[in-house]
Amino acid sequence: MVRRLALLLLCFVTAVHADVHVFVEPSLIDELDTFELRVRASDADASDAPDLTPLEADFEVLSRQVASQRNLINGNLEAWVDFRYTLRPKRSGELRIPPLRVGNQRSEPTTVLVRALDPGVKQTIEQMVFFETEVTANPVYVQAQTVFIRRLFYASGVQLYSDLPGVPEVTDAVIVSLGETQSRVVVRQGTRYGVIEQRFAIFPENSGTLSIPESSITSSIRVRRDGRTRRSGIRIVAPAQTLTVLPIPPEYPADATWLPATNISLQEAWLPDRLTFDLGDPIKRTISVLVEGNTGSSIPPLPITFPDHFKSYPETPSIDDDVDGNQVVGHREESISLVPVSPGMAALPAVSLTWWDTQARRVRVSRLEARTMTLSGATPAPVTLPADRTAEAASPAEDPTRGRSQTPAIPLETIAGAVALLALCFWLARQLARRRPPATDTLTRKGALADLKSACDRGDLPGARRRLLDLLSLLYDEPRTSALARFSSEPQHAALWSDMNEALYAPDGLQPRSPTLARDIWRVARSLKPARTLQRLHASDKHTDALPALYGPAGPT
Repeated sequence: MVRRLALLLLCFVTAVHADVHVFVEPSLIDELDTFELRVRASDADASDAPDLTPLEADFEVLSRQVASQRNLINGNLEAWVDFRYTLRPKRSGELRIPPLRVGNQRSEPTTVLVRALDPGVKQTIEQMVFFETEVTANPVYVQAQTVFIRRLFYASGVQLYSDLPGVPEVTDAVIVSLGETQSRVVVRQGTRYGVIEQRFAIFPENSGTLSIPESSITSSIRVRRDGRTRRSGIRIVAPAQTLTVLPIPPEYPADATWLPATNISLQEAWLPDRLTFDLGDPIKRTISVLVEGNTGSSIPPLPITFPDHFKSYPETPSIDDDVDGNQVVGHREESISLVPVSPGMAALPAVSLTWWDTQARRVRVSRLEARTMTLSGATPAPVTLPADRTAEAASPAEDPTRGRSQTPAIPLETIAGAVALLALCFWLARQLARRRPPATDTLTRKGALADLKSACDRGDLPGARRRLLDLLSLLYDEPRTSALARFSSEPQHAALWSDMNEALYAPDGLQPRSPTLARDIWRVARSLKPARTLQRLHASDKHTDALPALYGPAGPT
């Protein structure tokens, strides 16, 4: 019984195999030649294409075609699908084409014989067109950068059929293309080559071993064989690379964020850049971090703190990458607006960033030095009335000074209240002295706008700069310096002011962007609002996440 069942199964399998046939044309080829593989399957359709993965080890698939056919003979319907493939062998010898599955059916294996090239011809081909690959760092630390360089060399007469290989497909790594593909000409051993170079920054995610697989393109060259010259297609392979990925070194501080790089620089900018401020003056601090050999996202938030002398309003950090050069350069920028709220000597601590120098293989710390500011001005204090006192009056009979002229004693609380009141009056007088008469504000502002427009129409940048400062002082009711600081707190305004200064103070009096800048200045000036209008807009803003007002007659709160 078991034997009969086995025979039935064998017949069934043989019948299934018989429904898929494989044809190789021709079955004997040279190493540079191609051949056609035809897979015919009955009772199938075009969507049942075979999986060619088993062929990839020995063959390169150059083209694919599908054809269906139906015949009705003597009332019998015959239908089949032909899957046609053009293959090129990757090596010489007797190469096996394994069974291919079409739907639930499978073909029989077959072979193709590939004759090796003459050694002299093969050497000539290898000298005409070839790939070279290298990596800039191996071993490389985990999450650190190594640059994978792929160069294609080709001599005269070489034709490239396919596009260059794309970004390497590497698992457990972040890959960034660097710049554009570079082309140049070199001479090696008397032969002139065109060179096409591609660069990719690779950041391994895990320690251990990382493989960059080989890649290839299709080319055509002229080869002299059997006494005649003919053009043959070839496959050029870019060699694979294997990387050793090192873990985080044990000497790196455990409480610091792992940050490998070739160099890191910290820079800061203050607006305005000075060390003495009055209470309520606006200050903006911008810290920029440049990391060479890593991305901007790898830079951790900076440990920035401020003493209680300030109220701080941090902005959203800006993060980007420069990939136009030979390596990735990451950038992180953090900006904080500050308002002094209490007088004294305010010590701002140093800002430091720990990182790993991948070239020197050591821990480094980049630092911004501490800064001490002098904050002047009086903090408004409430007037405190003297507390009621119930001191006992001396008895006239016991008063030793009775009958003498006496100056009554002033309680200490009264003195403190008077001092506070005088300080408040002084502070208010100082604020009022800085303001301009409101009766002429509107008229003066119109005149300043007219003068500014006239300067912009003439392309007079020096005049436009002076008129803009006058307008800012009027709009914000502040001196020029603090009005400019307030104007420049907006990034687009700061960029406009920087462009204006660059055009004004360029070498030899050059003003490369005068017409464009003049139009930009006038466009921005027209959109500026007076201080009182801004205050009304802030007062009507009902958003719960709005920042508290930074300016006002009563100073910061």
